[in-house]
Amino acid sequence: MTKRPELLKKMIFAGAFLALLGLLSFLCLYRLDVLPLQNWDEARHGVSAYEMIMTGDPVVTTYGYEPDYWNLKPPLSEYCIALFYRLFGFSIPSLRLYAALSTILCALACSIYALRHSGRAAGLFTLLSFSAVPTYLFTHGARSGDADALYVLLYTMAVLCLSMDTGSAVYPALAGLFGGLAFLTKSWHAGIIVLIILLTYFIRGRRENNSGNSGNSAGSRSAAAHVLISAVSCAVPVLFWAALRIMRDGFSFIGAMIGKDVVSRSVHGAEDHAEDVLYYAGKLLADKGIIACLILIVVLLAAGGAGSRDSEKVRRPEEKVFRASGDRVPVILGALLPVVLFSIPATKLSWYVYCAYPCIFLLASQGLQLLWERLKGRQSAVRTAAAILIVFLISALSARNNVRDLREFKKNTLAADVALFTLIDRTSDYAGSDIYIDIVLDTEESWEQRDFLAAELSGDLHPREGEAAGWLSDPEALLLVNRYTIEALDERAEYHVVAASPDELYYILAHGKD
Repeated sequence: MTKRPELLKKMIFAGAFLALLGLLSFLCLYRLDVLPLQNWDEARHGVSAYEMIMTGDPVVTTYGYEPDYWNLKPPLSEYCIALFYRLFGFSIPSLRLYAALSTILCALACSIYALRHSGRAAGLFTLLSFSAVPTYLFTHGARSGDADALYVLLYTMAVLCLSMDTGSAVYPALAGLFGGLAFLTKSWHAGIIVLIILLTYFIRGRRENNSGNSGNSAGSRSAAAHVLISAVSCAVPVLFWAALRIMRDGFSFIGAMIGKDVVSRSVHGAEDHAEDVLYYAGKLLADKGIIACLILIVVLLAAGGAGSRDSEKVRRPEEKVFRASGDRVPVILGALLPVVLFSIPATKLSWYVYCAYPCIFLLASQGLQLLWERLKGRQSAVRTAAAILIVFLISALSARNNVRDLREFKKNTLAADVALFTLIDRTSDYAGSDIYIDIVLDTEESWEQRDFLAAELSGDLHPREGEAAGWLSDPEALLLVNRYTIEALDERAEYHVVAASPDELYYILAHGKD
């Protein structure tokens, strides 16, 4: 008789899990091309990945087929983009797909971890939390072809490996490997993973030494051995890449990584991104999904104090969750250190602390599991049920708003990068041509980075600087103009229209009459 109710519970859980996974997949994958390409990181990574395929050079990343010393990140994210370009063609969805899949994999890993170490309620809430934070989904995250979603996945996997470490050499080796791959994705940001590894094993060593035999240094020796294992597995991929890069252009790239990405960004507010020390606290509190998680973390912290009381009736749910949840130290460090450490440098960007989000979700899920155990034990049932309902509604409503916002996104038909995909394709007779642009851009260069990428992806075009004046001296080249700048050409050159956008806002011109 007991098997049937348990089977029903499993079926209900499986249905809820699949529904939440479907919700997140929808938010990550639906209409990946709805927004125009984004300047800076997304476009830059997309160009480098495209040119990596064209040149066959996996070591030196380029922009405009010249070595790129503006984007000073190692090339792992470009490798992923290039893979999906190869698999699905040169398009905006191909550019962004690896980020979407990284987010889904990260959510799956966290929810399975929460399920196994805390309980079913924790597993479901973890999965829901990934759908409830709009900034992580829509800005430099799951739907953007830059390095942040992949970095969050690797960062989280390193933390999970540290949390699951039961004394074998496998988990510290995997944590170090994920840390090394994270460095190859976001450069010095991965230093936080190194710090988490050091602090985790330091705390464990002290805890093991103080647990029984005073003066016994076995815990410290074991911790030191695991740190060494992590260090070696972290260093191998990093040193392999660094050696290849140094052989190509010496220490130019490595030196720029240190000088610009560490020193300049730490001391100065690079690219007008200087903010005050409470910047990240404000960003976290602006997300309803994060607020729900913080409420549950407060519950978890309060339960830690309640667990020391004498009343067995109060202690039982806390003890069950705390005992099952594994080593919480790496998860706490993973949630706390990015917010604290990235608040110190002058340069601050919201996506710098995305890596803390999955750890926040995991801690919150333990708080929810604690409330669920109390509810099953009929302890303060009304208050407990009300608390569960409040945090669930906050997260669910935030996720619903994200779905609504995604469905209401409009494709920007007035953007030049969008127009390029309708004006020319890779089967055109003009594919592979040089192309200039003259659309009165308010930039130091003719081409915005997103338009540069669109020109390469759409028709394997080769963007050239110089605007209309450059095109006039290049008889084999094309020119991208809009309905306003085309009027200035009427008396300067003979041309014919190769293609016009449906809204007749953009045109591609070639020299001579039809």
